[in-house]
Amino acid sequence: MGFRYRKSFKLAPGVRMNVSKSGVGYSVGGKGVRMTKRARGGVQTTVNLPGTGLGYTTGNGGPAPARRKPGRREAVASRQAARKAAVAEAEPQNGQPVSVRAPGKRWVAGSWYYVVLVGTAGTFAWLPFLHAAIRLKTAKARRLALIFGGLDLLVYVLLALTPQNSQGQVTDSPISTIGGLLAAGIIIGGCIALTPLRRMVYGGMPVEEPSQQLSADPAINAVLVARARRDEARSLAAADPLLARELCVGRPDLARSYDDGGLVDLNSAPAEVIAGLCGVSSDVAATVVAVRDRRGVPFANVDELFVMADIPVDVWDRIRDRAVLIP
Repeated sequence: MGFRYRKSFKLAPGVRMNVSKSGVGYSVGGKGVRMTKRARGGVQTTVNLPGTGLGYTTGNGGPAPARRKPGRREAVASRQAARKAAVAEAEPQNGQPVSVRAPGKRWVAGSWYYVVLVGTAGTFAWLPFLHAAIRLKTAKARRLALIFGGLDLLVYVLLALTPQNSQGQVTDSPISTIGGLLAAGIIIGGCIALTPLRRMVYGGMPVEEPSQQLSADPAINAVLVARARRDEARSLAAADPLLARELCVGRPDLARSYDDGGLVDLNSAPAEVIAGLCGVSSDVAATVVAVRDRRGVPFANVDELFVMADIPVDVWDRIRDRAVLIP
């Protein structure tokens, strides 16, 4: 953690000066039109039609270092490093040392999807799709479950119509050939369609064997687990924003099954959710929503919010701890 300083001063009606470690910026304008000069040199002009929700933003945010999306291995390594650091910082309770995760065999969560699909030669392909539809509750998952359920039903019909010889063995016929090709197509297409569904259901991250207790205090365990979930969800949102939206990361007010550890999406969450999760007053949460709506474009990072909104410095760390920004 480094030293940070940010302060916003009102110089005149509609004119504010923003001072931070990066330099001095200012913003001029009022309701409907505002021009912002950032400390790093970027100039942005925003025009909104009050009461309509329509707006237009032009300009740039100044030079910024290129960001590379973290891969899955990097995300896992980052999560494990954060977990080890948290364990090292945790103090032992009642004289019992803090234990770390025991090394063990790993497997990919949701691999049973492919086992069922391939192991049954596609005849039970509907089962993993049905499971995904129940867990995700999305129209796409339900549609795929119906499609593969119908294909399996067709396979069952073809199997029943396939002619057999006097010994009860299946004979070569056009029906058996069509059934075999259909089963092969179900296996190939099912593997392709199940890959994104598995990631959405299980988060796309490797699952480790049950670990030993991190601490003798369950309260510490709960905090560490929630922190690890937030780190995982942030990595997921950075690598695949569309998947994060499907999982409703940062939106506890929506129906979802994914646990993000208590994150809040400052680009879309309502004021009451921001106030509840970030532990700020309703006025601060309303300010965040007002600045977001007035700006008209998603925030790229939390610093942009702090520069544009008059938010008390003492709540910045609380907002950082819970914030996620999904474009």
